[in-house]
Amino acid sequence: MKTRQERLRAAACAAVDARVEPGMVVGLGTGSTASWAVRRI
Repeated sequence: MKTRQERLRAAACAAVDARVEPGMVVGLGTGSTASWAVRRI
């Protein structure tokens, strides 16, 4: 079973991979998943 942190990381990575494209301006919130999204980008 995955830990909470592993689930957050997986969710952030999936969102970035599915939605972020080169040249986009991305707005991020302050949630716990935001730091994982930044690392993925």
